[in-house]
Amino acid sequence: MIEPRNPFMIQTSEQIDSERIFLRLFSPGVLSLLTNKELWDRISLILSSPGGGKSSLLRLFTPGSLLELHNHRTHELFKELYQRMNQLGVINDNGPQILGISISCVRNYDSLEDLTLEDVDKKRLFFALLDSRIIISALRGIIELNHLKFNEDLEKIAFELPPDLQLPIDFPQKGNGQDLFAWAQKAEENVYSIIDSFGPIKKESLKGHDRLISAFVLKPDYFKCNSNPIPPRVVVMLDDCHKLTTTQRKSLYEIIDQRPPIGIWIAERLDHFSIDQLINKGAYHGREINFIELEDFWSQSSKFEKIAENIADKRARFASTVDIQSFAARLQFECDESEQKNLEEICKKIEEKILNKGKISEKYIERIESLRKSQERSFERAISWRALEILIDRDLKREQKLISDYSEDLIIPIEEESLVDRENSDVRNAAELFLSKDYKLPYYYGMTRLVKVSSSNISQFLWISGNIFEEILAQNLMDPSKRVGLKTQEKIIKKIISERWEQLPYRVQYGREIQKFLTAVGKFCANETYKANAWNAPGVTGIAILMSDVKRLNEEKKYKKLNAIMRECIANKLLEASPGKKCKNKEWMVLYFNRMYCVHFNLPLQYSGKFKEKKLDDVLSWLEN
Repeated sequence: MIEPRNPFMIQTSEQIDSERIFLRLFSPGVLSLLTNKELWDRISLILSSPGGGKSSLLRLFTPGSLLELHNHRTHELFKELYQRMNQLGVINDNGPQILGISISCVRNYDSLEDLTLEDVDKKRLFFALLDSRIIISALRGIIELNHLKFNEDLEKIAFELPPDLQLPIDFPQKGNGQDLFAWAQKAEENVYSIIDSFGPIKKESLKGHDRLISAFVLKPDYFKCNSNPIPPRVVVMLDDCHKLTTTQRKSLYEIIDQRPPIGIWIAERLDHFSIDQLINKGAYHGREINFIELEDFWSQSSKFEKIAENIADKRARFASTVDIQSFAARLQFECDESEQKNLEEICKKIEEKILNKGKISEKYIERIESLRKSQERSFERAISWRALEILIDRDLKREQKLISDYSEDLIIPIEEESLVDRENSDVRNAAELFLSKDYKLPYYYGMTRLVKVSSSNISQFLWISGNIFEEILAQNLMDPSKRVGLKTQEKIIKKIISERWEQLPYRVQYGREIQKFLTAVGKFCANETYKANAWNAPGVTGIAILMSDVKRLNEEKKYKKLNAIMRECIANKLLEASPGKKCKNKEWMVLYFNRMYCVHFNLPLQYSGKFKEKKLDDVLSWLEN
């Protein structure tokens, strides 16, 4: 693979045809998702919205990637990744310690549902086709791990299955790899012949079985290659399971209760889950399943920013036309000297506004004098002035008396220390946002906010940072030391998010209705966020509905359309669901905006952002009006 000009634009693992390059670009920090004890002896459900990183994670455990990692384990570029995989028990100095069997569920499975057959026959054909592909892939993996040739060396694989294992009548109980391959090949060909048949299907041709037998056949103890054991762990990794039909997914999930002796990883998007399943981690909550919901995991930890920075640095270093070691170092993160004069003028304007509020401003004279003498940088001082204005507006809104009952002329000053205590981080964050809106200052810039805009989605991060990297490449031609300015960063971010917003109707089901719904949510949040007293600092970035109303969404006919739209929003992470939030002695499901759309509606990015409770019928009216 030729080193690309802009490596950020490689957003799927399928675009990388070299295992070495794939490993070089993979961030070891991603493996914090996994723990050793949960990988090998249970079912793992790996869930995410599009671009969450499922396929890349699975590829890491395939024979080709593991062999390449083992070959370069002492190289500085791969040492950290090797150490992480070693800690998981995946690899050691002797080589790979797992047989990773990767199967995409994209090809042909849905065609089985079009056959004019009984459901039980379709199920048997589905498992026959899936098992045949898993077994063939397993044989290829064993051959590859032992540096053999598939067509010539299958007989070097030996297997013997226990007599009490329930198998199809024609399945070989004992033999070599060629015997197993012949069975799998015949099973696959039989299914294809039925799919391609134009005439009536004969009952006797409907061979198959009613469970995933490969999950029980491929136990490492049953196999040897060249008289040596195969790796002590086997993992079947089923990718793109959302492409299966609803009936096929239900049949596949039966494996959960069958307790296979090997690891089964089921990776899929969230498209086919109901709202109730989405907020309760699928339909099998409480069973012995390892749930890995990628964006949810990252959003609940502080690790994603570090991983995103690592990914960005790896991509920047891989670029063919520039020598850049740190992506973040090429981004300006604070105002430069050219902005100082403008910021000084803004401070004066805010001070003037405060003094024009009348006698109320006299209460704050100590704080005003302190800000006049402040040695803070101009930008920080502007935030302090705007924060003070917010606190004054809060006092003006209060119902309590601000003036003594005994004299209209008596003003009781507020000590500066008391004001500084009230001027907490939320107030200052709101003040910065208000400054941005009032005086057209950039807000969406710098590495930390770039990562937040990505909403814990790797593909979203690569897409946004890739567009900024284009600007870095362009500037590098004129001045390699120049950093991308604050206004330029925000301009790029807003432009590409606006373009993505316009594409929304074509990217998801019910696209037009979803765009209308999100517009209503966005306008509501913006209206609540920019109230003068910033009661909701740092801002409203979501709405909340009662948990009891979530049940009504699923059950009552009048909410059918709203239910479908909200489910699609949650499944595609346009809205991020946070169930079980307690407020006013009730439990709520909060729906926060994807941070990308916070930019579109000029909202803050903090996950500490407030939410506003809404009645279900009010939410429905947004869709109908």
